[in-house]
Amino acid sequence: MIAIDTNVLVRLLTRDDEPQSRQASALFTKNKIFIPETVILETEWVLRFADKLPQAAILEALRKTLVALSIGDLRKSPRPCRSGTGSRCKVPLDSGGSVLAVGG
Repeated sequence: MIAIDTNVLVRLLTRDDEPQSRQASALFTKNKIFIPETVILETEWVLRFADKLPQAAILEALRKTLVALSIGDLRKSPRPCRSGTGSRCKVPLDSGGSVLAVGG
């Protein structure tokens, strides 16, 4: 089992840097993952203050991501969306279309 840091979770949620996002997804595919409480708190802070995302969207994205991790399927884990974008901001699957699972 490996512990991830805030940067990995932010890349997974935002997909704002494609090479780093692919690496983050690969970590979840190949390993059992531990997410410390501090990482969840820091991720919320980064998304709210640095990315200016609405709190409700962040909380929903984190909730769905943590649920998806607990069942080993990140296909249903949305990215947080800016208010008024009208898009669902889904986290895309990796290029192979495989399930991103916790448990390597």
